[in-house]
Amino acid sequence: MQNTLSKNRWLMLLTYTLCQCVCNFPSAWGVFQPYVATEYGYTGDAATLVMPLCVVFYGLMCIVGGRVQDTVSPRIAAFIGSAMITIAFFNAFWIPGGNPLFMYMGFSFFFGGGCGFLFSSMFACTMKWYADKKGFAGGFTGCIAGLYIILLTYGAEYMLANLGARRSFLFIGIASAVIAFSISMFAANPTREFMAEKSAAVL
Repeated sequence: MQNTLSKNRWLMLLTYTLCQCVCNFPSAWGVFQPYVATEYGYTGDAATLVMPLCVVFYGLMCIVGGRVQDTVSPRIAAFIGSAMITIAFFNAFWIPGGNPLFMYMGFSFFFGGGCGFLFSSMFACTMKWYADKKGFAGGFTGCIAGLYIILLTYGAEYMLANLGARRSFLFIGIASAVIAFSISMFAANPTREFMAEKSAAVL
């Protein structure tokens, strides 16, 4: 993978962009919240709390994921994150309604934690491959991911109205799993020589 990315580092940029699209799902939660509250039998406040908890678990697991990425392998960290994200959406599909604790532990923990593993890994790798163009890499991927969230927001409204919350979670979960596991294959650090060359370019 290092040889492929050395010749085509734009692939790392593409994978990081897709990673942001998967992990930015909470940005569309405002559309999901009323449907989740109705279908799962939660109060509005209980349904709203799902996303802040995702952020909490994301922060905690970023620490763990970053450690795995540094000491074991960025690819292993990315695969762990992909698995957790997949579990989160499947949990949201089948968990019983009524008690929001099921959603907090079944979805918020796994999705937020999974993003902590996946995002920290892909971000670190991308910044290493683009050591000479970190601003461009961060700005470009953030812009594309932002446009995706706009599309997701409008698409989710249509999907939720026609499929309901549970089946929407399942559909998005399958798509997220395919994307997350695919991009995890590209979670690889460049060689020291490559990094030294790109770092020297900004001096």
